[in-house]
Amino acid sequence: MKKNKYILTIDVGTGSGKAILFNEKGKQVSVSQREWLPDTLPEYPGSQNFNTDEAWRLIMECIQEAMSGADVKKSEIAGVTATSMREGMVLYDKQKKEIWACPNADARATKEAEDMVASGLGEPIYKTGGDWLNIISPARFRWIKSHLPDLYDRI
Repeated sequence: MKKNKYILTIDVGTGSGKAILFNEKGKQVSVSQREWLPDTLPEYPGSQNFNTDEAWRLIMECIQEAMSGADVKKSEIAGVTATSMREGMVLYDKQKKEIWACPNADARATKEAEDMVASGLGEPIYKTGGDWLNIISPARFRWIKSHLPDLYDRI
């Protein structure tokens, strides 16, 4: 067994997933990446749905490929870190079952964001978070409540 230990970093991004292995000195020793595309719903302009099952499958492929490419065994992994896209959402029901997911680029909540801006709610949110209101959770929750009320009640 190698005496070196490795850090495995998993990145779930907007357009791809990656697994990157670093040695104990911080040098990258292996990387694997898989691209994915969100599903869109034509009836909801700006919508993007994130397929978490597919993403998980592709991330697992990346991990296996990165580890085999560097000839690293599970027992040699000292730690795992993770990064992900900003403002993406995965919602769960009371049984902790995933019921809805979207990536950070989902912009279906444009009207809800406009309503929040008109009511004065947009400015303090933008000042705090610094991002477009239609891609963050407050507007998305309003969109879900308006367009998918049954789902909203299950969150």
